Amino acid sequence: MLKEITVDLGKYFPVGHRLKMGKWKWELPFPLQSDPDKLRISFLGCGSAFSNNQFQSNLIVTKGKTSVFVDLGTKATFRMREFGLSVNDIKHIIVTHSHADHIGSLEECGLKARYEAPVKKAMEGYTPGTPAFLERINEIKAGKEMLPYLHVPYEYAKALWEKSLVGGMGYSESMTNGGPTQPMGIDHFFRLTPPHKIFNEKYGRDVWECTIGERESAIHFLLYRTKHIPDMTRTLEENFFSCGLIVDGRVMISGDTQFDPEVFMRIGDKCETIFHDCQSFSGGVHAYYGDLRGLPDEIKKKIYLYHCDDGMRPVDDDGMLGGDRRVLDDGFAGFAMPMPCVYE
Repeated sequence: MLKEITVDLGKYFPVGHRLKMGKWKWELPFPLQSDPDKLRISFLGCGSAFSNNQFQSNLIVTKGKTSVFVDLGTKATFRMREFGLSVNDIKHIIVTHSHADHIGSLEECGLKARYEAPVKKAMEGYTPGTPAFLERINEIKAGKEMLPYLHVPYEYAKALWEKSLVGGMGYSESMTNGGPTQPMGIDHFFRLTPPHKIFNEKYGRDVWECTIGERESAIHFLLYRTKHIPDMTRTLEENFFSCGLIVDGRVMISGDTQFDPEVFMRIGDKCETIFHDCQSFSGGVHAYYGDLRGLPDEIKKKIYLYHCDDGMRPVDDDGMLGGDRRVLDDGFAGFAMPMPCVYE
């Protein structure tokens, strides 16, 4: 089972406080690498969409030289700044579904990858403002070398672009391709790399897989459909796309999901560690704590709860997140903790 450790990033101190911005930053940047033989799960935040204390539940999966961001919500870039990271550090992204706390910063990521990163790259060898500098920028854009890889099923990529991203990104340039003017596509901002759909009756639902990275830094992901939205559907086919993840066959990350006990038996049965969505009340589109509490002890002891509302995790006098005693007494591994705590 993955164990919780704390990465030493030095002091945590205020910056720009004279501007009354309330910004804080760690002394050292958070490493996007780990030992090749160690899988690391790091939570940028571990709260619900509207959490003010825990940030939103976006993750970084790391092994060796490979780092994969799982979701990029509205507050992600603000949180990344505390750790000395920016969207230009993102090389691979998996998106679990289209709520803003999971895709709200994708627009910034894509726009900066297309327009900011090539300029910074061109400045390494060319004088700004010269024809050669502008030519180099266009060359970098055409080669897409600065764009992050987006690992989502093709069917969902179409919905993600047409229903969520196109309004803020698709009209940034006029695209003619020798014909009528048309909006840009998702491939102008991301290198779309759909995982492969696999067919296995064992899973009882749509499943995809991909391997990101190479050699000892390679990470295998299994993406499986989850029951998230709408709240009253009868079958997975009626749900809008959402997915959970199995990482290297060892770790289950539920993503946003209603309580779905079948997943533990048919998909995550071999996992040693489980990070599971949780809310404090019944109904709605997340897994109710009372339902999770009824799981067998051998499953609960592997579960760290996340995506919790702030009421479940009160802040104590020392500014630390609390509420752990109850979940430990109920047999869970605990609450997931945000960076600089990591799991490996």
